[in-house]
Amino acid sequence: MPVTLLPSLVLLLTCAPPAQEPAAAVETVAGDFGLGLRPVGLRFDQPLWVVSAPDDAEVLFVVEKPGRVRAVVRGELQREPVLDLRDRISDRSERGLLCLVFHPNWGRDGEDSVFLHWNDRSGHTHVTRNHLPRPEPGAPWRATDEEELLLFVEQPFPNHDGGQLAFGPDGHLYIGLGDGGAANDPLAAGQDLTTHLAKILRIDVDGGSPYAIPADNPFVDVEGARPEIWAYGLRNPWRFSFDPETGDLWIGDVGQNLWEEVDFLPADHGGGANFGWRRWEGSHPFDPDLELGPTPHVPPIFEYPHGAPHYDCSVTGGFVYRGDAIPELRGWYLWADYCSGRVGALKQEGGQLVASLDLTRDLAPNTKLPALCSFGRDADGELYLVSLQGPVWKIVPEEAD
Repeated sequence: MPVTLLPSLVLLLTCAPPAQEPAAAVETVAGDFGLGLRPVGLRFDQPLWVVSAPDDAEVLFVVEKPGRVRAVVRGELQREPVLDLRDRISDRSERGLLCLVFHPNWGRDGEDSVFLHWNDRSGHTHVTRNHLPRPEPGAPWRATDEEELLLFVEQPFPNHDGGQLAFGPDGHLYIGLGDGGAANDPLAAGQDLTTHLAKILRIDVDGGSPYAIPADNPFVDVEGARPEIWAYGLRNPWRFSFDPETGDLWIGDVGQNLWEEVDFLPADHGGGANFGWRRWEGSHPFDPDLELGPTPHVPPIFEYPHGAPHYDCSVTGGFVYRGDAIPELRGWYLWADYCSGRVGALKQEGGQLVASLDLTRDLAPNTKLPALCSFGRDADGELYLVSLQGPVWKIVPEEAD
């Protein structure tokens, strides 16, 4: 279906902040902040995500790919799961229970909503509103049976389903979806505004039932376009996050065969960013004959190739560190690579990359970190590393390790 540009989109194109230029080459140097890793709880069953209660950094929730949410309360693993969806979920390939986030007002005025991103037995995506009330003192954490479906998206293949949920500084829920899978974006979803696939969506979870479309979403009045779309041209934005201090958006977008990328949007970006897939893989032409969508290509702020010397293969997006335990790390964005176990840190100024660090040996000088699939952030702004093979670690100052 052709997408017709309406005056509202023309206005957006003329008023939106310009896309940043491709970052100049910045040498990656070894970081030495004196970091360590402290294990959290016991080994988990394919953990994919960790988050704390919004008002208590010592109450952690670990999301397991097969469909459970586990609680670690002041260092002790709660015996019974907080939530168990294993009988409803497919965890084949990249499917599973992928993320949990708390409503921004959780714990206030009776608000107890949490939001889940998961795949059903047929592999299709569900984004649901569930409820996790604060328990009575001494009682276990347990979600209620109440559930509301916000979004359902059919998935054509068992990979590239995205998985991230994040509330932005505007209070809206952002939802990451990949291009639908297989390889090379066979559906050309990246540049197609008629599908939710290969997009970051933005919805208002409190403005309607099951949600409302924010009036300032960039394609809300564009004929044929999905009004939920906030950004597009993404292959698989597995993990993205907002800087809690600045509101800037960082996206780790998994590449095809050659390049992994980290994308960046400043907090004042008006939406509608096109990250180029599959016309581009990172800043490199991939399918130069494919027509781009209606907004310009935004190149990555950082990219790295597959293969030697590190044998990288898949970027895992992280967070900008804003905690207090490691002052030297404040303002750095952390990312990892799933295959090599590398952990890196980036710093930007004005949307341009100005520094890049390799933290791998600083964090684990004698051990390869396996299958790094996620980072986590607690209520104090401290960060965590998650391995699909089971360990969850808190990043701590070396002397506290």
